[in-house]
Amino acid sequence: MKFSKEFLSHPATASSIVPSSKILSSRITNMANLKDAEVVFEFGCGSGALTRDIVSNLSDGVVFIAFDANSTFTEIVKRKYPGVIVINGSAENVEKYMKQYSIDNVDVIISSLPWAAFSHAAQSRLLRIIYRILNSGGSFLTYIYLHTFVFPGQSRFRKILNRKFETINISNAVWANLFPADITKCTR
Repeated sequence: MKFSKEFLSHPATASSIVPSSKILSSRITNMANLKDAEVVFEFGCGSGALTRDIVSNLSDGVVFIAFDANSTFTEIVKRKYPGVIVINGSAENVEKYMKQYSIDNVDVIISSLPWAAFSHAAQSRLLRIIYRILNSGGSFLTYIYLHTFVFPGQSRFRKILNRKFETINISNAVWANLFPADITKCTR
């Protein structure tokens, strides 16, 4: 209920009216191959639906930072997962936090950001940042709701991904999610 209330109150900072399903969360973390990662970021952690599976798949000593622009969500995630560094702020400011925590590059970025809702400038800016901070061979994963494929912003987002990343893998649809989605994994 809290998630739905946040979506209705702040639709720009919540990408859905409900959290991601356990099946979607499990699929995205399996595709991420987190066992080999040393630094993992989550963009748009929401109330922690994916955070739960990310934490459970990390090896000891991994630096994990979760970002969300919604302060209600970041407070929830801080309470649920006290070992996670949780930042209340835009993913566009990630490099500032990397300096703060002495991080040079990131192995895996998992995003729940509402890409179809972003302007072309915002999509391009954030994807440039993501590409720049990823290690060579690093992965960027995001899920895309199937119903958003008709939105111009989604088509634009896919084109930018195709220009930016060397390897892109798209999963079969995850139907067991309110708003079925596919998972896109981009490798630098």
